[in-house]
Amino acid sequence: MTTGTVFWAGAVLALLSSKSAAQDCVAEINKDRLKFVQLVRGMNPHQRRLCVRQLLAKPFEGSIIPEALYYLSENRLIDDARVVPVLVECLSNPSNDVAKYCAWGLQRLTGGTYGGSYVRPGELTAAARQDMIADWAKYAESMRMGYPIFDQWLAAECQRSVEAIGTGLIDALNREGTMFQIVWNPGERLSVDAEQLQRRAKAIPKGHPIAAGYVRQGMLKNSGVGLSHDGRVFTFDLNYGVSHVSNCCRGNFGGLSVRILRSGLDSPRSKRPAGVESYPDPPSYQEDFPAIDLRVEARFGAAAGALKNALNDAVKLGLARLRQINVAVPASN
Repeated sequence: MTTGTVFWAGAVLALLSSKSAAQDCVAEINKDRLKFVQLVRGMNPHQRRLCVRQLLAKPFEGSIIPEALYYLSENRLIDDARVVPVLVECLSNPSNDVAKYCAWGLQRLTGGTYGGSYVRPGELTAAARQDMIADWAKYAESMRMGYPIFDQWLAAECQRSVEAIGTGLIDALNREGTMFQIVWNPGERLSVDAEQLQRRAKAIPKGHPIAAGYVRQGMLKNSGVGLSHDGRVFTFDLNYGVSHVSNCCRGNFGGLSVRILRSGLDSPRSKRPAGVESYPDPPSYQEDFPAIDLRVEARFGAAAGALKNALNDAVKLGLARLRQINVAVPASN
């Protein structure tokens, strides 16, 4: 058997196994819903997409398929943007059990919270439900050529950007130069000898090394990137919000905050949960990436002059990768 024949045979077997895995999806839901997520998690990306598309092809006559799609969304096992308009259409389903899973699935896929967190559409007033459906429909249309789903790939790109921003902020906080302090032992006779002064001179950082240490810990070692239920992807607060650290900030630096969130609609008709906009002061730096539905905000408390410019540049430079993919959104989604 030639190498080409072996390759062709292997490709055929892989295709057959992919179709087989997809064909089993609805049957597996009916057998055991708890094991269904495990089944899909064990599939390769191509098999998962075939499975999800099979589910989308079935009418939502009951809550079984919407519930399955929700649990797949909760476990980050859906990366096919075709799911979004199907779930939006499902919001009008007269069954609350069906509509709620569609709403929850949309929330977990995109980070949008139109109508409220874990909203039950059937329990809303008619006007509130229409507002929620209108918002989701507008969002789906706005992201038709974009990247609406916050999947593992987009999470990894956000992680890279957080680390790039953090590295730049650390450099900026430590960049203010060095001052020297002459160290003397207690009771020692003072001298003005130049060589002796040079030997005893001890370099002391003039910047903000403690703050830089907090940034290193929170943005490089333990960044915690992930989509929350209110649309936030990443938050780092140093002496900002509920974070109060007495030993980090002095002089021309009062703290900083970096936040990445899914920006969504500018003026939604339906309500959004409290806490999404929790800072009283406007961002020192803000940039939107509409094609991937991300917004980055940075705040530099009391920073001014060269330090503020350096912190601003650190954030801007750290977003180079997100800027690049926002222009050329991958077609895989």
